[in-house]
Amino acid sequence: FSQNGIAVPQVLAVSNDRLSYLLSDVGTLSLLDYIESVKNTTDADTLIINMYKNVLLQLLKIQIKVGPQIDYSRCLVRPLFDKQQLYFDLNYFKYYYLKLTELPFDEQKLEKDFLRFVDFIGESHESYFLYRDFQARNIYIQNNEPYFIDYQGGMSGPLQYDVASLLYQSRAGLPEEIRDSLFDFYIDEASQIIKLDRELFKAKYYAIVMSRTLQTLGAYGFRGMIQKKELFLKSIPQSLIILKTITNKLESTIEIPYFFSILNQLQSKSIISE
Repeated sequence: FSQNGIAVPQVLAVSNDRLSYLLSDVGTLSLLDYIESVKNTTDADTLIINMYKNVLLQLLKIQIKVGPQIDYSRCLVRPLFDKQQLYFDLNYFKYYYLKLTELPFDEQKLEKDFLRFVDFIGESHESYFLYRDFQARNIYIQNNEPYFIDYQGGMSGPLQYDVASLLYQSRAGLPEEIRDSLFDFYIDEASQIIKLDRELFKAKYYAIVMSRTLQTLGAYGFRGMIQKKELFLKSIPQSLIILKTITNKLESTIEIPYFFSILNQLQSKSIISE
């Protein structure tokens, strides 16, 4: 990353046993903190949009310029975000969120729609770097420039995943019109570097937003209901709003009616009150 001009902490020293290391400091102002600090100013939207555009330009560099230079056989988790990983995320949602709501559902019908959903997204065979946890709490602002941390879970994968993680992070609370505007900006910039089918790219983007939101709900269910951490329960309502928005955008694109019916029912049944 450093060799390609990406602002990341520098490794200053490593212990002889290689179990400890010292990094340069990137400050204490995360992108999430930055949003909070400017949201009540008169030009809040402009400041936030401009900062996100800067972040997205850096993301494209990470994905497309740095990506092909990475040896993915050395990835910590797995080398490729493939159909198996997508299916794992869907099951994480099913077992750690959906079942906890006690909403009755036909597991076989749901599994069939899961397979159709995964097949629609497909697999990326390009060497794009997928950050995996690309969100505002892992981006720090120093001298009005973004610095990036927590990319050790990265792998090769589709371009849309990290954009989905960034723009649809529930705690950031970006309005839908700003999300759409920033995504259009991202597509415009990406189109200048690589060739892409804009409509198909956008459809798969929304499908990945859904998969990412479902995986997040699974995490919230696990951390909140099973580990009893209240902070995660408080994040569920915003994720459900995002899920409803994305469901409306995808219902005419993918033939997974039973899956959509379950997602629509979740709007009126939350695990928070239990």
